[in-house]
Amino acid sequence: MEFIELDTLSDFEYLESGDILVVKWSDYTVKHKQNIQKVQTYNIVEHKKDRYEIICKMPENHYFNYLHFINHKSGADEVYKVII
Repeated sequence: MEFIELDTLSDFEYLESGDILVVKWSDYTVKHKQNIQKVQTYNIVEHKKDRYEIICKMPENHYFNYLHFINHKSGADEVYKVII
């Protein structure tokens, strides 16, 4: 198993539905969002490239905007793609 840290726009552009991500959420996000843990694993539900969004889980609405993430303005602190 391999973990690839994602931290540039090009890292996120090639993600697809079904890819596996590990997301480390900010303390603020964990405190204020329901059903979220500090570190969670997701199969991507949807990649909205036109909005720079990765939908991680529905219906709990776990998602993040990776343009904000790259600029350190996101509820996600760290994001890794998992390759099995």
